[in-house]
Amino acid sequence: MTKPSVRDVAAYANVSTATVSHVLNGTRPVNKETADKVMNAVEVLQYKPNFAARNLRTGKQRAIAFVVPDISNHFFSSLVENIEESLFDQGYHLVVANSKERADRELEHLRYFASGVVDGLIVASALDDCTGLNGILPPSFPAVFVDRLPKNTLWDSITISSKGAVVDAVNYLCASGHDRIGYISCLPHLSTSKERFASFIQALEKNGLAPSEDTVCTALFDGSDMVECTERLIAAGCTSIVISNGLLTFEAQQYLWKTGKYDAVKLVGFRDDYFLSAGSCYISKPVDLLGNRAVEQIIKRINGNDEPVKEIVLNCSFVNDK
Repeated sequence: MTKPSVRDVAAYANVSTATVSHVLNGTRPVNKETADKVMNAVEVLQYKPNFAARNLRTGKQRAIAFVVPDISNHFFSSLVENIEESLFDQGYHLVVANSKERADRELEHLRYFASGVVDGLIVASALDDCTGLNGILPPSFPAVFVDRLPKNTLWDSITISSKGAVVDAVNYLCASGHDRIGYISCLPHLSTSKERFASFIQALEKNGLAPSEDTVCTALFDGSDMVECTERLIAAGCTSIVISNGLLTFEAQQYLWKTGKYDAVKLVGFRDDYFLSAGSCYISKPVDLLGNRAVEQIIKRINGNDEPVKEIVLNCSFVNDK
C-alpha cells in the first residue's frame, strides 16, 4: 500500500500543499477551520510526515535543549513538563540537561548544544554573568533565558518578578503582629535571590523594622541544612520566617511538622508545586505562563524573527489560604 503524501492530504482537505505545510510546521498562521480540515485529513489518511527528509531540506533538527540548574527541584521539573508539552504540540522535541547549579557544567552543555545539534536553547542559568559565554554561545543563536537573568545577557529573557509578592507577604506578617521576621535564602549570587532579599529588606524598612545578623540565614541550594537554619532563626526569637524558594519552604515545613513545632513560627515561602498545609501563606509563581512564553519566544527566533532582544517580566502573587 502506497503511503499517503502531502499532496494526498492537501487534496483530501481541499487546500494547497503549502497550507498543509504551514499547519504541520507552524510556519504561518492558518485559520482554525482550515487547520481542522488539514488535521482531519492527516488522521483519516494516517499521514506521517517524513521528518528526516524535512530536516535535511530545512537544516533544522526539530529539537530544542533546556538547560536547568536542578532537575530535582519541583519548580524546574514542572517547567520542563510544561515546555515539553508545548513544544511537542508544535512538532519539536525537548532535550534536557542538568547543570546541578555548576557554572562549568552549564558552559559545557551550552558549548555542545550551540554546535548545531539543536535548533535553539532555553536556559535557566546558574551563572551570575553571561560574559563567560563569549566564544561559546553566539549572540545570533536562538536562545531564551528563563527565571534567572544573569548580567550582560545578550539573548531574550523571560523572568518572574517576586518584588510585589514579597512586599505583600511582609506587610501581611507585620499587620498580623510579627515584629521579628527571619529570612532564609540560598545562592545569593542569582538575580532572583538578589531581588527577593532586596524586596524583603525594603518591606521591613517601610514597616519600621530592620533585619539583624541573627535573623538572616543562607542555606544550601538542596535544602540539606534547613533544620539548622530554621532552628537558628527560632532560637533568635523569630516568630515568622520568609523563605526564598519552594524547596527550602517545603523542607522547613516538613521539619516543623515532624517535631511538633509547626505552631512555633509562621512560614511564608514559595510554593513551586510542593505540597503545603492548608492555611499556608505562600508566594505563587506562574510556571505555566513562563513555559508557554518561553516556547513562543524561542520558536519565533528559530523561525527568523529579528526584532530587538526582549526582556519579558511576569509577576508572582502572594496567596493567603486562611
